[in-house]
Amino acid sequence: MLSATKKFLATVAVLSTWALTAHATGPIKGRDLMTATAKNENLALQAEADKQITVAPGELGTVVIFLSSHCPCSDSHVALVKDLVRDFSKFSFVAVHSNEDENLAEAQNYFRGVNLGMPIIQDQQAKLADEFRALKTPHAFVIGKNGQVLYRGGITSSNYGPSADRAYLRDALNDIVLNRTVRQPEGRTLGCLISRTTRSL
Repeated sequence: MLSATKKFLATVAVLSTWALTAHATGPIKGRDLMTATAKNENLALQAEADKQITVAPGELGTVVIFLSSHCPCSDSHVALVKDLVRDFSKFSFVAVHSNEDENLAEAQNYFRGVNLGMPIIQDQQAKLADEFRALKTPHAFVIGKNGQVLYRGGITSSNYGPSADRAYLRDALNDIVLNRTVRQPEGRTLGCLISRTTRSL
């Protein structure tokens, strides 16, 4: 048990270090969660059948938010996320669903019900989560129009959105809109771990 705990902590430390240098350029691409089909052993056929979506950067950049259909921490931030989509129209928003232990049909029903108002990517094999070094849900990233990561971390300072005393993501977006350097470019991420296969780690 102790060795497993040490291995987990070491993995988190490595991923946290990688996150300091993670960046992305260009549009965010992936499978559309809402039209995705169950995993097909022939990935080429599956890719052909599933609708692919491309989210181009907005005028001021892109907000990428990793969310879960089961995690209560993620769910408690949904209303706040919808407010951000409404209030910051100069950014493109995209949600990413990466948890490999969450049933696809259940995830589709959940996200259809909450109606985020943004595209949702079904992250096959947690590839985008690995690229962004996303650890938990919710985990947010703001990518500037030149591809630099301007903010990474939690949406708020709490694992329960309504009780938070700091709105990290909103504050970062406000700074960018006002053409200021983001005062807090990294916020603590509180939530449920993104489930990955051992391959992803």
